[in-house]
Amino acid sequence: MDIKIEWQHSKPSPYWNEVIQDQFNRLKQGRQKITHARITLRKSQHHLNGSEEATVVLAVPGKTLTANKTGETIGDAINEVFSAIGQELQRYRGKKEQIGQKLPAESHPHGVIARLFKESNYGFIQSDGHEDIYFHRNSVHGMAFDELEEGRRVEFEVEEGEEGLQASRVTIK
Repeated sequence: MDIKIEWQHSKPSPYWNEVIQDQFNRLKQGRQKITHARITLRKSQHHLNGSEEATVVLAVPGKTLTANKTGETIGDAINEVFSAIGQELQRYRGKKEQIGQKLPAESHPHGVIARLFKESNYGFIQSDGHEDIYFHRNSVHGMAFDELEEGRRVEFEVEEGEEGLQASRVTIK
């Protein structure tokens, strides 16, 4: 996982950088792959809500999760923001598991081709549950991959891939 720590309006602290690394390591212990993480720490201009602010942005397969919190101290802001992003990550995992549940053979999820990267041989389906599901050209049945267009309605089978959910079979509706 690529981690970036940014400090705005204050000097970087090796101690807090280590605390942040530990917090990110705890987040990584879950089953979901986090591909990129960024935290921005800044002195807040709004002293009524606290003097320190922390924002965490996590990139996970098919989604970007964000949390922003303020606190009286930088430690308070860090603890609050990691608590909030942990809850966001749990909600994301819950939705992912819900989509990835094995469905009866006669019932497959449906969605729409949201993005195509024909030169790279893959694309993303936006499921009816609004999650982005990766698919490779080899998963497409009933039509040539090169003939697909964004907006096309499809039926698909979902499985857990190395970087999250992916469609193992995509059938044109």
